[in-house]
Amino acid sequence: MNEDCAVIESAKLNGIALKQGKRLKPLEENSGQIGTVIRFFLDQGIRKFVIGIGGTSSTDGGVGMVQELGGQFLDHDNRQIHGGGGSLLSLSRIDLNDLDPRAKESCFIGAADVINQFSGKDGAAQV
Repeated sequence: MNEDCAVIESAKLNGIALKQGKRLKPLEENSGQIGTVIRFFLDQGIRKFVIGIGGTSSTDGGVGMVQELGGQFLDHDNRQIHGGGGSLLSLSRIDLNDLDPRAKESCFIGAADVINQFSGKDGAAQV
């Protein structure tokens, strides 16, 4: 197995800093770009990943990323949810049967430089 490691800074893909001068929509933004980059590295034989998860403009908890890799996040009618953290309210079931098998054999480490909580008055979407 290839011992190379990909380091992905998610804030460079969908970060708050990239939205300068634009209205932030954290409940609509998703992490799909990260999944696209992971798939690129999987194609290169990389199976170790360190992903910086601070400073992003999304609050989907990685749903978009996993969807890009074949995971399905379904509502009560078995339809794929889309969008950001706001769509999580309709989540009923997660199906990982079609998840890219290379992702299943990979190691993922999340690196955070922020300490605010995910939800609530001081949560990521509010901040």
